[in-house]
Amino acid sequence: KGQNRQPNDPLVVAAHHYDAGSNKWNEGIRFEEMEILEHQPCSVWEVGAHTDAYDSKVLSSSYPGCEYHAYEPIPTFFA
Repeated sequence: KGQNRQPNDPLVVAAHHYDAGSNKWNEGIRFEEMEILEHQPCSVWEVGAHTDAYDSKVLSSSYPGCEYHAYEPIPTFFA
């Protein structure tokens, strides 16, 4: 995915939790429609995925054309 990108193509970054305007884990709004994911190619990076990458699973059902990467940087959370 993303093979068609050219070196000077603009990169769009969307941070949905930041866009929510809160530092809380707002389940009520974090899965609202994200128009940016409807455009291809798209890539979703879930940092803090714990053991099950829940957000990636939910988003992949709505945006199956995206590429998903789920990471958990704190070993005790995925051990």
